[in-house]
Amino acid sequence: MKILLFNPYYSFTGETYVFYRASVPHGLLSIAAFLQQHNIKTKIYELGIFDEKDVIREGDKVRCGVCDNKIRNILYEERPDLIGISDMYTVFHSDYAELIKTIKDYNPKIRIVAGGNHASSFPEKMLEAGADQVVVGEGEEAMLSIFLGNKNEIVTRDFIPNLDNLPLPNYRMIDFPKYFEVNNPFSMRKPVAGIHTSRGCPLNCCYCSANGVWKGKWRPKSPKIVALEIYSLKREYGIQEIHFLDDNMAVDKERLKEICRELIKFELNIKWATPNGIPYWMLDNETLDLMKKAGCYRLTFGIESGDPETRKYIGKDFPLQKAVNVIRYANKIGMWTVCTNIIGFPYETHLKIRRTIEFAKHCETDFACFFTLLPHASTRVYQDFLKEGLIDPKNAMSALHEGGTPTVHFRKEEIKEFQRQAYNEFTEYKMWQYIKRPLLLLRKIRSFEDLRYLFRILRMGVDIKLRQGKKITTSKDYIYGRKQYIK
Repeated sequence: MKILLFNPYYSFTGETYVFYRASVPHGLLSIAAFLQQHNIKTKIYELGIFDEKDVIREGDKVRCGVCDNKIRNILYEERPDLIGISDMYTVFHSDYAELIKTIKDYNPKIRIVAGGNHASSFPEKMLEAGADQVVVGEGEEAMLSIFLGNKNEIVTRDFIPNLDNLPLPNYRMIDFPKYFEVNNPFSMRKPVAGIHTSRGCPLNCCYCSANGVWKGKWRPKSPKIVALEIYSLKREYGIQEIHFLDDNMAVDKERLKEICRELIKFELNIKWATPNGIPYWMLDNETLDLMKKAGCYRLTFGIESGDPETRKYIGKDFPLQKAVNVIRYANKIGMWTVCTNIIGFPYETHLKIRRTIEFAKHCETDFACFFTLLPHASTRVYQDFLKEGLIDPKNAMSALHEGGTPTVHFRKEEIKEFQRQAYNEFTEYKMWQYIKRPLLLLRKIRSFEDLRYLFRILRMGVDIKLRQGKKITTSKDYIYGRKQYIK
């Protein structure tokens, strides 16, 4: 039996679209390495694209991926018995259904297995779309059981207790250098690669769909295995920077510190960052010092809201003062800090949104991101949107396709305006802070490399401000006093 694994393309409909560059199929790489370990012939095919000039336009639809003829050519040349499709994002459900139809139209006898976050959350939807089987949860042992004869439509397996038993991802199965983040302005070095050091997260944030896959469980790889994977990436591909892509890397603080010690022991001389976020409440000065020594230069913290009531609602009621203390110390030792925030929880008032914006401005973070909430149908927050009649229950994915949803107090357009206002205010505030207090930036400089990075960030900041348009002023009636939450 020949198995193909497809990393799918993504499409957008409408006048505007976001170019979606193909990203490393980490899950497929792990599954393929596991199947090869069991002497099962497996190939990975990338159906996405790497350059915007290669997008396919058909009317008001833009496909960031290869054409159907190329997919049919792959099927003709490979003659697979089974195809696994990585279905990660609910917003692209129609693309998965379209890809399945293309395969079945070519040869209805090819068995199709869907897996990934979206498939795990909505297995019945994938069966309706034409998949023969759906993997819920981890794919390695599930795909092996399918190869060995498991005919169940929905296939689940117990979580692998020890991730160290899995083989390292086999990056030679893809054209790995194509995926390097060549245009990421926030990266200090190039080339960059992302890795996962753990799976799952023990938190139960109301907006997060991860629990639909991992059921609140967290399992780590050992620090030695993590260091070995990074060492292999540097030796084989010259990787100079690592992005840790875990849902929650720092559940075990001692393990995080041991990872740092292993990186130092290996003398890898790499830079690394945590773009998916790291829990600030698990960090202290000693840990931050060790992370800095091990090459960490940028930390992202999921603040989400600056309002205490909203934070309780989210399920992330950790002290904001702790976040301020961690951000301040990270800045002091020369790290760059990023805070992510979400606007559009169902019961947020104007005052609560203002508190989020004001906290972002005054917590001393270098950068802030403001996302509008997209309620995924597998999450707790979705149920409140449903209860309040804010989402059409006939289409569980409607809010995602529409790019947002109204709340109890605001229309969707007003939520987007809050987002625009937040970015405007934050950017202007930080620029004036850096002009008045240049030492805030100068303390980042510990080497010539740091100086070059600083100049690049400054250029990017000026460019962002020039593109933001008119200034949005702050109504003092809604400002949540700084002294009330920052000492």
